[in-house]
Amino acid sequence: LTVVADAKSMTYGANALPGLTYTPTGFVNGETSSVLSGALATTATAYNGTAGSGSNAGTYPITVGTLSAGSNYAINYTGANLTVNKAQLTATGNSPSMTYGANSLPALSASYSGYLNGDTSAAGLVGSPTLSTVATPYSGTPQSASNVGTYAVTTSVAGMSSTNYTFTPVNGTLTVNQAPITVGGLTVSGKTYDGTSTASIDLSGATYTG
Repeated sequence: LTVVADAKSMTYGANALPGLTYTPTGFVNGETSSVLSGALATTATAYNGTAGSGSNAGTYPITVGTLSAGSNYAINYTGANLTVNKAQLTATGNSPSMTYGANSLPALSASYSGYLNGDTSAAGLVGSPTLSTVATPYSGTPQSASNVGTYAVTTSVAGMSSTNYTFTPVNGTLTVNQAPITVGGLTVSGKTYDGTSTASIDLSGATYTG
């Protein structure tokens, strides 16, 4: 009796193994697959709620396991592999803010989401996200600082790798807020009390700070 295992795949951290299936041929005497008992096996494991219980990304052989066709058949088994594919981890740029005219940019950083298999970090991590923005601080040159508005915090994961994860970047947003300005030296003249708040304001002596 010939039994050929089917190749299977799953994602790292999955809660269950895929069903291990096969194709049997060579029955005689009118018999069918009903004479088969037992199941194929693999050393790969699924996540069972305990951190690290799922197998690492990689290739695991599917063996004949306990599969049997009874005493009337010898099984000629052709194996296959179960492939555990890497899961996707997202690296997201932060979304800080700054005041218009600030002398420096706020710190740019990234956070990770999408951990599986009870992980809190990525095993075998190589590299780190690169973050940048076109927003600029005040450099000492007039109008060198970026205007009020929002600017992308561009996140790059180029060159990053890990034992069990691939990486997907998500940009953050840097917000440049308006700067406060103080106005002084204002005078009000020619106002006779009339029960209203309307008056003429003399701006000729106004001063601005900030």
